[in-house]
Amino acid sequence: MQRLRGITEVLASEHYELVIYSIDTSEELNNYVTSLVAQKRVDGLILLCVKLNNQMQELLKTSGFPVCFVEQTYDDFDCIEIDNKKGGKIAAEYFYNLGCRNPGFIGESSYLDYSVPATEERLKGFKKYFEDKGVELKENNCWLGDFSEDKLDAGINSFLSQTETLDCVFCSSDLIATRFLYLAREKGIKCPEQVKILGFDDIDISQYVGLSSIDQNLEESGRQAALQILERIKKPGKSAIMVKLPLHVVERNTTC
Repeated sequence: MQRLRGITEVLASEHYELVIYSIDTSEELNNYVTSLVAQKRVDGLILLCVKLNNQMQELLKTSGFPVCFVEQTYDDFDCIEIDNKKGGKIAAEYFYNLGCRNPGFIGESSYLDYSVPATEERLKGFKKYFEDKGVELKENNCWLGDFSEDKLDAGINSFLSQTETLDCVFCSSDLIATRFLYLAREKGIKCPEQVKILGFDDIDISQYVGLSSIDQNLEESGRQAALQILERIKKPGKSAIMVKLPLHVVERNTTC
């Protein structure tokens, strides 16, 4: 929603209408792309957190309208890059500097074949930093699963009951971190005294619940995507560019 907020902020003054296409399968994604190109139904297309096969990429190159990817990069398209692996590294480095030596990770598995595997990339960066420091991210201290509410709660409760004593947990999103914080407190686990919790995204709810998080500039990524579309409408022949947004930790009550 914050990315959409950034997009609409830019488009509102330019009098463009924003049409949102939600997808559940690769077939739907391919059908939308094919339809948009064939019917020339849009002035520009922003793709959020999705991957396209080579055939769809080639089709978009012939579309005649600007295309911008957010969180996925391709050489021939304008892209807004989020370095998820670096985000995991930043989380691990932050915890390590706080003295944490028994880390945990919990996140939503990227099971959709068309989606950017953000969780897995964040986990790679997180795990590698600790490994380089001689700290093991133990298998039973790491959980990836389904994000639906009942399965998420079951996964978190199982995670909390079987893990060794953790001193920090990195959650792949703020929504998961917020739920984790609630369920941990239900079990009498004090945060940050016993376990420090860090989310990712820095969405609005993080401020309300005092959740420390890694800010990936969601609104700015939306603004930049919309700006690239408008710029390419004016200058269709310009070279493709990649905008890389910085990541940083926002400290709140769950870590300090």
